[in-house]
Amino acid sequence: MRFHKFVHFFLLRFTSGDVSAHDHEVNEARWVEIGEAAGMLAFKGERAVVERAREMIEGEVGTRNDER
Repeated sequence: MRFHKFVHFFLLRFTSGDVSAHDHEVNEARWVEIGEAAGMLAFKGERAVVERAREMIEGEVGTRNDER
């Protein structure tokens, strides 16, 4: 049986907290480098989302450096 579901992705800036402070629905939470994250994903669409996030992050870092 297959289930149709929607997955939403969010790109957020970490300010504080602990990845171990999650609810019972999460099996594992950890920080990894963005390049490593792309290699951990099973679906092409998920990898595309991570690549787009990398582009957005790199663009933001470039903008911040330009402001100095």
